[in-house]
Amino acid sequence: MTWVDIANLRGLPGDAASLAELANRPKSTTASLAAGTNINTYHQQQHVGWWPFIAADVTGEPDGLGVALQMLEVIAPSPYAAVQRVHDRNARTTWERSIINVADNQWSSWRAFAMTDRVLSIMGIIGTSETVKGNVDDYFTAAHLGIWTLWAPYNTGIPKDTRGRCTLEVIRDSNGSIVQRLIERESGRSWTRTYSGGFNPWVELSSGPLQPFWNAVAKSKSQPVNVVVVGDSNSEGYGLVDNLSERWINKLQPALNRIGGNWQGAEWPFIPAKYNTTNPGNMPVELTGNYITGSYTWGFGWRTATLRDETSKAVFTFFGTSATVMYVEGINGGLMNIQVDDNPVVVVDTNSATTAASRLWNTGALPVGTHTVTVTWNSANAGSGDLVYLEGLLTWNNDETRGVRIIDASFTGRQLNDLTPERNNNLCRAMTQMGGVELVIVNLVTNDTRWDTPLDTYRANAEDLINQMRIYGLSVPVVFVVPFVGADHERSKLNTYGAILSNTASNFRGVHFVDLSLDMPKIPADRSLPEAQGLYIDALHMSNQGHTQFAGHMLRSLQGS
Repeated sequence: MTWVDIANLRGLPGDAASLAELANRPKSTTASLAAGTNINTYHQQQHVGWWPFIAADVTGEPDGLGVALQMLEVIAPSPYAAVQRVHDRNARTTWERSIINVADNQWSSWRAFAMTDRVLSIMGIIGTSETVKGNVDDYFTAAHLGIWTLWAPYNTGIPKDTRGRCTLEVIRDSNGSIVQRLIERESGRSWTRTYSGGFNPWVELSSGPLQPFWNAVAKSKSQPVNVVVVGDSNSEGYGLVDNLSERWINKLQPALNRIGGNWQGAEWPFIPAKYNTTNPGNMPVELTGNYITGSYTWGFGWRTATLRDETSKAVFTFFGTSATVMYVEGINGGLMNIQVDDNPVVVVDTNSATTAASRLWNTGALPVGTHTVTVTWNSANAGSGDLVYLEGLLTWNNDETRGVRIIDASFTGRQLNDLTPERNNNLCRAMTQMGGVELVIVNLVTNDTRWDTPLDTYRANAEDLINQMRIYGLSVPVVFVVPFVGADHERSKLNTYGAILSNTASNFRGVHFVDLSLDMPKIPADRSLPEAQGLYIDALHMSNQGHTQFAGHMLRSLQGS
């Protein structure tokens, strides 16, 4: 197994460093590490904590470290992996490295990053006696950045069931917002919230990576819960020639709604402007005329279509009670015609000095029934320079304000290798524009395995998606999935990419890993053999029955986390 760098999550909700763990592990009992100490050996759980040292006295430290007193932070979530961070408190720089086989004592290279508004020692104490009380709601400015200790009974603004000794960490996230993280030191429970003119509600982080999602499902009778699935052809529905509603995502949605006690809701919560799959019939969108697709980075699944002239048309058909057109504004944007059923055409100007993806136009309430939304290029446009960039259509069926909806953000042929920072950024924008996202499932490993995506790129893209979500304030669980072993690749290769996803999940709070290849059988070269179990239509894709079984395994994996 290769050595890898752990992503820098410092300053983001769900930081990889567990302050609760630090509070309950032994710390150095001396003023500094003894002269001659090799910090390469500090990777066991008994080393977890903050260790002061003088650079000249130890070995193994990063090059360029100042001569003053430094701090070594050790995080060891298991006996087999550890993270070290060395903090130069004068230069305000932090180095980070990781080890995933402590028996070999081989560390990854040090990686430096500048510190911003970070205090590494106890900054103050809130509410140390009955006469000194504090309200943590008041800790939202740069003057409060740092680590604070408090005694729960004597403070306000904390989660209502917090007890005993606590640590409050006040940090600035990568988006510039003030974030609070509260850790109950005895139990290890932790909560986080962000300040934006006032604090958002506390979100508990410590009850398993998917607990926030299940908390949302439990409240889905009175609030919308959106699940976004980023996947390839097996999520988009390649090969399901009869009806795309046989996809596993369409079968998982009603199952989650039954758990929440809800109506099933829309059959097509999101319909892209153009599916990348080539299924011949029963598609909820028909795109005709002069259009362009395939190279855009906007929207759910990056399946935007450009309408170029009066011949181009997108017709969406759905059963429901309302819909929202998602489109892109930009300097080349033209006039867009939108017609709902036989109602008068509404003209929307998509021209803007700056590009703004995932803009929304809503139909308003519609009677329950089958509806069409037709989008065309307006003839008043000046010419080929005035284009309509159409991302797709969100639809609802009495689930506008409640229920679980699974948003298809898949693309046939997609690899994690394709998740560039630009695509990740636009996906996060689409999620925030839509709102209500409580879970993101990423099912992208099959094509990377087949086409040998560089492992460093694979890891970097997975980490970038998580980091960009957190920057956008999407502090929701992420699930990485390994589906099954296809007939044209080997388990050993699939395991290599799966190990990266598993390791990434272990390093990021709120990230979960599911290996369904342990439940779904490998696709044999001859799919008529009994071991295929009728679950596959070809060397890479599931049948209707396969999608049903896959949805069941996914549900059980989510529930068992």
